Amino acid sequence: QELLAKGTPTQGVESFGPWLTISRQMGSLGTELAARLAQPLGWRVYDREIITAIARETESPEMVIESRDGHATGKMDRYLSFFTSSQDPGQARYLHEMRQVVTHLAQEGRAIILGRGANWLLHEGRGIKLRLVCPLEDRIDRVAKRREISLLEARDLVCENDEAQRRFIRHVYGRDIEDPLGYDLILNMGELGLERAALLLVAALG
Repeated sequence: QELLAKGTPTQGVESFGPWLTISRQMGSLGTELAARLAQPLGWRVYDREIITAIARETESPEMVIESRDGHATGKMDRYLSFFTSSQDPGQARYLHEMRQVVTHLAQEGRAIILGRGANWLLHEGRGIKLRLVCPLEDRIDRVAKRREISLLEARDLVCENDEAQRRFIRHVYGRDIEDPLGYDLILNMGELGLERAALLLVAALG
């Protein structure tokens, strides 16, 4: 059962903006694009900072929060969490704090928010919800070079990450991560490239 399903009070929160959410496939240059946008726009990028904020609010180690970040958790995992770590706040607390952090960043505005299904949380019309895709082979090659691993290892890593993202969005929001209606703009980074994508978005957001 989805935890933040459409139609619940957690959907459509007021978010003053402006903001940009970036949902990205692994290896689709999402982190690099966010960095390219930050300076000309004068905005801040939030990714790892979200984990840090959740860890601070829950008084949990960052590595514990990171293990929950962007991954669906089943009933058995939630049950075992009570025994595996006394510092694990549990999935429900993690999701509550994640929503609070993302909403606060959006309300402050001038924020580029990476991942966490933020596009499903924030109010329509207050910012731009972006999805980045890229051909699988391009992503595998990029990840292999960046991490200095074999193409076979990179393929496994990319495919596992894609599946983890799908599970998380389905489990938490009850949505399909590939549903185009969840985004204002979908960019094929394999065709567009980093420079052209950055120019397009600076023009749209500036």
